[in-house]
Amino acid sequence: MKKLTIGLLCIVLVTGHSLGAAVANLLAVGLNDDPGDLNIGSGDIYAYTFGTPNVEKDIPTPVVHDNIFNMLNERDFVTWIPVFYGCR
Repeated sequence: MKKLTIGLLCIVLVTGHSLGAAVANLLAVGLNDDPGDLNIGSGDIYAYTFGTPNVEKDIPTPVVHDNIFNMLNERDFVTWIPVFYGCR
């Protein structure tokens, strides 16, 4: 992978809808935990997702990221699919 150097004024925005939203969530969490060679902090990473399926397994203490925003419609069955089909 090519090394990318980002200056101090860079902000990373990640977005997606449905399956793309699930990928955006996972990418944002990954960048929060380990930005690698990007030279950015978690305060420079933001994710805005729409219609996100459930992408995490049941964990005793969920981790809350203040920079990831998931817009959901509670009547949208796509957001229930992993739980509905028992894919936990």
